[in-house]
Amino acid sequence: MTPQAAAPIPTDERIEVLDTIRGFALLARAAGLLGQLAEEARRPIGMDAYLTVDRNAVYVDPTDTQGEH
Repeated sequence: MTPQAAAPIPTDERIEVLDTIRGFALLARAAGLLGQLAEEARRPIGMDAYLTVDRNAVYVDPTDTQGEH
């Protein structure tokens, strides 16, 4: 018995499959975002992270072309 090549998938079916895969990817991203929001609601860290960066950031003059502080 010799293996036979699979018949190509019609374009319409291929597009439907790609749309389904994109839908699953979107669903996974949305679930990840909801998980992050739920975690932030339980244990808020956003303000602490902001304040740490704000207090320890070294601000540089954007017009300084010499790269000196």
